[in-house]
Amino acid sequence: MTRNHNYYVYIMTNWNCKVMYVGMTDNLECRTYEHKNKLTEGFTKRYNVNKLVYFEHTIDVNVAIAREKEIKKWRREKKNNLVVIQNPDWRDLSDEWETGFLPSVEMTKGKVEMTGEPVEFDGPRKQAKLLTDDAGVQRLKAKDK
Repeated sequence: MTRNHNYYVYIMTNWNCKVMYVGMTDNLECRTYEHKNKLTEGFTKRYNVNKLVYFEHTIDVNVAIAREKEIKKWRREKKNNLVVIQNPDWRDLSDEWETGFLPSVEMTKGKVEMTGEPVEFDGPRKQAKLLTDDAGVQRLKAKDK
């Protein structure tokens, strides 16, 4: 039986958006919870980084690792621009989540099937569009209905 894998590259910040953290995980909801509740020692606990402002999704771990390293090398201004494209108000994207926050993505033969149609979130009436770049990284863009 084949298991579908999901990987996320994400950016978190502190309350006033002065400190940024770039990370990669296979469970964004769980990892965000850990950051918010300071369950892991290190940078995010020390600098109170607990606000999810950006994330991307892919099914390829190597793409996720490469993307995380790429973003980490960027200057702050370029990271800011990346966040602003998806989240111009720098809202905490995890505030909108309930159980099952991420839309299901159909995968066939290891490839994501894209319809271009909005994908409904569970919980708050939000819509999202999955956008895929040239490297196969998917970005989930949420918007109010």
